[in-house]
Amino acid sequence: GGGVGEEQDAILDSLDLGDGDDGPDDFARLSGFKCIKELHLGGTNMESTGCLSVSNMLLTNFSLRVLCLSDNGLNDQDLSLFSQSISRNRQLPLETLRLSFNKLTCVGVETLMNAIWGSKTLREIKLDNNQIRDRGAQLAAVVLTSVELEVLDMGFNRLTIVGIKALMKSLAENCSLLTLTLSGNVLDTNASKAVSYALAYNKTIQKLYVDHCSLSYAAQR
Repeated sequence: GGGVGEEQDAILDSLDLGDGDDGPDDFARLSGFKCIKELHLGGTNMESTGCLSVSNMLLTNFSLRVLCLSDNGLNDQDLSLFSQSISRNRQLPLETLRLSFNKLTCVGVETLMNAIWGSKTLREIKLDNNQIRDRGAQLAAVVLTSVELEVLDMGFNRLTIVGIKALMKSLAENCSLLTLTLSGNVLDTNASKAVSYALAYNKTIQKLYVDHCSLSYAAQR
């Protein structure tokens, strides 16, 4: 397994099961870590058993700040399970949620955005390398009006001008976002104009990543 001890340590700060050979028993023990602050489960092939264990843990944890579930082949149903737990446990002080490299679409993203709506603690969401497309981007744009995110990664999600425009409209009026990643989404001339417009009005953004966006010369200008 991933190094989870036989005894459940109630004061463990951080747990990393990201070695890929974890069994059901490793995940089943998660419920014992009620005071854990960071849980890194990237690349652990969680499957349904692992998803259920994490969801149950989220219901009873009051200290978790970082949750990494990247590269697990998670689908919308899995994300819906996590989202239900997050919405039911309003005392969960989650600050960072990483869901990169999964199989999520706008359907799963909608359940997540409903769950985190109005969160006072969440500061970072990574949704890159999924399949959320424009509808997912529109949902994320709306959440920017209710959650003071500082980091949002929407890279490699096949966004078009529709999704980019929605994000840029929110960005123009946003006062919390420091880093936005749009890498891997095609930015044509119109999308680039939307980005320029948002940057002209936004006063807080520090980093905007647009690599692998197939920028034309006109768009770059």
